[in-house]
Amino acid sequence: MNEVSKGNLKVSVSDNLAFGEIRDLIRSFNDMVVKIQEYQYRLMKMERIELWREIARKFAHEIKNPLTPIKLNLQRLMLLSDSPKLKESLVPSLRVILEEVDRIDNLVSQLSNFAKISMPVKTKFKVLDLVVSVRDLFSGHNVEFNIQVDENLEINADYDQVKQCLINLVKNGIEAQKECPRVDIKAFRVGNSVVMSVKDYGEGIPDDVKSEIFKPYTTTKRSGSGLGLSIVETIVVNHGGKVYFESEVGNGSEFFIELPVE
Repeated sequence: MNEVSKGNLKVSVSDNLAFGEIRDLIRSFNDMVVKIQEYQYRLMKMERIELWREIARKFAHEIKNPLTPIKLNLQRLMLLSDSPKLKESLVPSLRVILEEVDRIDNLVSQLSNFAKISMPVKTKFKVLDLVVSVRDLFSGHNVEFNIQVDENLEINADYDQVKQCLINLVKNGIEAQKECPRVDIKAFRVGNSVVMSVKDYGEGIPDDVKSEIFKPYTTTKRSGSGLGLSIVETIVVNHGGKVYFESEVGNGSEFFIELPVE
């Protein structure tokens, strides 16, 4: 117990030789240490997420202000290009710039959404209904889905936020595969938690990226904001859960979302 008071939470007491009230006391102590570890983990994650959200808020505000007039002026210049010769030389360049402005505008919108993630409003729902609704969103993407979810499995969580998590993970899984994408979605009960997993058969995550994968702006794709997994982590931590993954280069990745049942 002295070790715990010093901040060392990687300790546990063996109850092999104990009995009666002493054994119960030791087990209670070990349970308490585990709960403190979980609380400390969530607190650390929330503090880091809040810092990134504050940065995102400020960044989105600073970029959004000049972006709108730039876009309006570009559109005006394209309309004012009456001369065929001028139009031929100028409009294509303006169109490229406008496309880049739209891309930045989309990034700013994602930053704003990341910064505005609210605390969950929980309702009870069937996990299978949620998974099917996510699958249906990708019905036109020629994706082979394998779903393994008990039809009676329920959870008390924010439906829209958890749906957003699954959408982000499925989208990442599809984009990680060049052709004929396959995605496995599973959900099952483990103690007082529901675990949902999304597996792809893509290229996997390089070892040098794994430790950074949930940080904003980290991405293995050529295009992308790098905010999808940060949004997933924020939502999951706000629910009192955790998110983790297994990945091997050349064999794909599997992401797990673990949320309390209630």
